[in-house]
Amino acid sequence: MKFRKEFDSLGKVLVPEDKYWGASTQRSNKYFDIGDFLVRPIVIKSIAMIKKAAAIINAKNGDLNKKISKAIIKAANEVISGKLNDHFPLKVWQTGSGTQTNMNVNEVIANRAIEILGGKKGTKKPVHPNDHVNKSQSTNDVFPTAMHMAIAIRAKGKLLPFLKLLNSELGKKVKQFNKIIKVGRTHLQDATPITLGQEFSGYHSQLSKCIKRIELALEEIYFLAQGGTAVGTGLNTKKGFDKKIVNELKKITEKVGVGLIYKTSFDKANRTSLKGKRGAGLEKSLPVFDKIRKDLGIPVLTDVHNADQCTVVSKHVDVLQIPAFLCRQTDLLVACAKTDKIINIKKGQFLGGDAMEYPVLKVLQTRGCNEATYENSKKHGVFLCERGNSFGYGNMVVDMRNLVIMREFAPVIFDATHSAQVPSSGTTTGGNSQIVPSLARAAAAIGVEGFFFETHFDPSVALSDGPNMLNIDQLYKTVDDIFKIQNVLKQ
Repeated sequence: MKFRKEFDSLGKVLVPEDKYWGASTQRSNKYFDIGDFLVRPIVIKSIAMIKKAAAIINAKNGDLNKKISKAIIKAANEVISGKLNDHFPLKVWQTGSGTQTNMNVNEVIANRAIEILGGKKGTKKPVHPNDHVNKSQSTNDVFPTAMHMAIAIRAKGKLLPFLKLLNSELGKKVKQFNKIIKVGRTHLQDATPITLGQEFSGYHSQLSKCIKRIELALEEIYFLAQGGTAVGTGLNTKKGFDKKIVNELKKITEKVGVGLIYKTSFDKANRTSLKGKRGAGLEKSLPVFDKIRKDLGIPVLTDVHNADQCTVVSKHVDVLQIPAFLCRQTDLLVACAKTDKIINIKKGQFLGGDAMEYPVLKVLQTRGCNEATYENSKKHGVFLCERGNSFGYGNMVVDMRNLVIMREFAPVIFDATHSAQVPSSGTTTGGNSQIVPSLARAAAAIGVEGFFFETHFDPSVALSDGPNMLNIDQLYKTVDDIFKIQNVLKQ
């Protein structure tokens, strides 16, 4: 292994040549090599967001050279994307208030920024880990801010959505099991009768209260220490730096987060056979759509199948979707366009990408615009969705040229799940979920605006599209790959 010489206040340190960390990190890695538990990537990512925000504000304030600021921002983006995960070796057991981890991030960003600017790693020129990357900051405000950000990102992005999903299922079991009578148990003995539904109501109630407690606790977590520097006075920062950097952090975290839309259906109207699962119907589904929006706090999308449904359904969802088989139906397109909702038009399996100009134009003309362009569609809330072509031969073919062609007319969503279908496999539609990640990565490389995935903890028991559905762990990996590809495209 080759090493380079780096220096700190204690003297010379040998650092592996292929690593971006510096002297401070190398000393910590040697003297605090305790256990196997590393500082979590979400904490590193949160600190990198702070470094990025600080570089932006320091440059705007005239306290940091713009060229250096841009290099720091670019390096920080690489840390945020996970590209540099191998350069953060420190264990959670370390001295002080997280100083060594803060310095680890400072050093990695500084050395990567030096490299971006054509310099040599370890020289601290033209980018210094303390004077530039850590400017207007202290570990005493960086680390508590990063912890709060990491907690909020994980709680809002994973913990609460899954707890709410679990609680929703428990609520269903309360009703489903209401007539099943069993013997209650206390002190390891049989007691009095109870329904299984009553038992599950206890679980449901407990989890409901847990969710409320987490949401209340998050109100305190949303307070950030950033801008207080070493002892909370804001020493070594300009007036107003604290408010500016928190606002910048808000923008950055929103960009890093994934915009999520919940796709549901009240009627799956083109099943392969009469035995196929169709849905609960319009009347029963609309209250469910309202509950999803309220309980999960996310937008809802559903298909509409005829013009009469559009106005009614639009009051309960955020996005109206035109099914692929109906993408040329003028009355349906016009009725959707007359609502104030975003419209997602799925490309017919029988059409090329260039033919989708005309469905887009029908919607835009109804909304007072006479040219089908990307910019006009984005302004008026019109999207196109690619889901493959079948040609009637019992298989789906995805022509990636369609993604490029359709983006001339509107922002494009790639439906990775239905693009992996094998239509009419006997009495049901089959599929090949193994190709979903590859198709999604290819679409990400083209630069589509969004993705459609169906997911399940166990796709084998899913009532629809199980064969071409990703399990939840595969989905996480695929989304992570998409982020990495998007980060490369940004560079």
